[in-house]
Amino acid sequence: MAYLTATRAKGHLYFKIVESYRVDGKVRHHTLYNIGPMSRLMELLPEEIRNPKGDSAPAAESDQDSEQPKIDVGPVRCRVHGPGFLLWSVAEWLEVMPLMDSIFPSGSAGSIKRSMSLLLSAIHRACKPGSMSQFTDWLSSTSLPDSLKLDPSVLTAQHLWEQMDDITAEQIRQFETAFYRRILDQFPEVQDRMKGLSSDSTNDSAYISHQGYRCTIAEVGHSREGRTGRKNFCVAAVLSPLLGVPTAEMVYEGNHHDRTALKNLCDDLRERLKDMADLKDMTFVLDGGVSEEAPDSMPGHFIAEGSMESSPELYDIPLDDYETIRVDDGEIRAYRTKTGQYGKDRTCVITFSDDLKAGQTEELEKQLRKLDCEIRSLNDHLADPESLTDRRETTIRQTVDGLLLPEFHMTDFMDVSYETVTMKDPVLTGIFRKELSKDQRKSKKSGTDAGKMEPLEMEIQGLRIKSLGDIPDTKVVKSVSLSVSESKKQSMIRRYYGKHLLITDRGDWTNRQIYTAYRDQQFVKRFFRDTGETDRFPAGPSYHWTDQKIRVHVMLCCLGLALCRVAACLMDRDQSCPISAPRLIEVLTPVQECLVPLSVNGLKTASRKTICEIQGETRTAWDAALKLCESMRLNPIRKKE
Repeated sequence: MAYLTATRAKGHLYFKIVESYRVDGKVRHHTLYNIGPMSRLMELLPEEIRNPKGDSAPAAESDQDSEQPKIDVGPVRCRVHGPGFLLWSVAEWLEVMPLMDSIFPSGSAGSIKRSMSLLLSAIHRACKPGSMSQFTDWLSSTSLPDSLKLDPSVLTAQHLWEQMDDITAEQIRQFETAFYRRILDQFPEVQDRMKGLSSDSTNDSAYISHQGYRCTIAEVGHSREGRTGRKNFCVAAVLSPLLGVPTAEMVYEGNHHDRTALKNLCDDLRERLKDMADLKDMTFVLDGGVSEEAPDSMPGHFIAEGSMESSPELYDIPLDDYETIRVDDGEIRAYRTKTGQYGKDRTCVITFSDDLKAGQTEELEKQLRKLDCEIRSLNDHLADPESLTDRRETTIRQTVDGLLLPEFHMTDFMDVSYETVTMKDPVLTGIFRKELSKDQRKSKKSGTDAGKMEPLEMEIQGLRIKSLGDIPDTKVVKSVSLSVSESKKQSMIRRYYGKHLLITDRGDWTNRQIYTAYRDQQFVKRFFRDTGETDRFPAGPSYHWTDQKIRVHVMLCCLGLALCRVAACLMDRDQSCPISAPRLIEVLTPVQECLVPLSVNGLKTASRKTICEIQGETRTAWDAALKLCESMRLNPIRKKE
């Protein structure tokens, strides 16, 4: 509950609205709003209460202290205000609803237009993702219904389902193309780097359990969550540099490899960007692991991440032969050559970064510490006579080889020694003794004389064994020890670590241009990382059962993320609050709008709206958000003819 309280300081009364609540049975107090002195409190009250006798001059503060009116505070209603207010303001600035109205079929339900329902659903995916049945509860917990003058109970799951109907894949493509062009018009710095685009794909799960639904997109395939047997749908996207907003995205079957979707995505991209850029001069940054045919199927040029293991001779190039190039946040070294890649001689740029080398070295030390603990645990099991560990040398060697990770090249500087002893195969011995004991118990239970029992003969792993003497000898490991050659270790680090291979057909570009374009791949990786988060922007799991609904669902997820990215980029460009999109939503969530009903001497006054007390990073982000919203209000978007 909330109440009005007063404190006296230096002989004056100061008022504030305080909320009381319990945490683990203990009473806690939270200040919702600091009103100030009596004069400020009286300003919040209507004229008939401030000056009931029509006096021209207000009473002195000392008189007010002696004759205070009886002021009561009703139940304070608090609603989450920050994220929804900011994203709705950005959507209004970009005129998202009029754009939807011009492309999607017209329709409304309960006086709520289709465009408003879809936009609110996109904001829901960005702020607090959940199923459509959770949408009404989320909307009721925000300040959007009050500012938009709508009843949240109207926006049920059935309402949203109907508003998503009748939207075709072609209409989605038209909306995304027009929306991206509108964003691009507001960021001239992005247009300067439009010669490089990053592409990648991923998959998301769908709650479809059987074949009864009319859905061809959701199919059982490899899941990025590592789950098996669940149906997935795949999303391929091409992202712009700097902004990280999808230029084009495509939803396709979950059992298709991402290589098969690349050609279809490029064909779609030709149509979307034909009026904005010349695709023949555009460079696509591809993720590692593309097929041999992928580079030749691109509409323009390409830059791909390669594996130096395919050309080990590249490791032997001395670092003195590398040239130093300057990038935004420092320097790296690069070496340019040509090798056979993707069936042709391609331009290859090997980059060397001290930061990458330091990170890989730190990860190596971490793996060495982990390996030492696992070898100690293995030796403890080998020394325990009651342990069921398979002690045969062949098995132990396989175990240790599995611990020596090949990507860290541990075998180049590490020697493994095994202390062994020759004895009867312990595994075969254990199996034979177990079967012999079982046979003896059976004969004892049946009352058969042990002297009249037929000798036990059994086949184990292709060997016919009648007694323990028939079991062959084998080497058994008593302990394992590791020795590290520090000189070889440092030589391995100098040879392999800190190096990266880039393959391209842009022989006319400089090393700096190639490396800068490749670094833009971080935006598409960040995009799929954000859409894979469970707390912010997730595209899955999807609660829809048809191809059409899944496509609309992915469009809304991308729209919500795009609004956040635009807000974050604008705040970063103004240098008011550089922050990532997921962090921006998280920081603004504590900003709540409080509706405070007041009554004086039993007479109700108009309710007052205020923002709850905030501080720290939330205060900084909220001030920047208010500044941004005011700037967008005063500077409408620039539209190109």
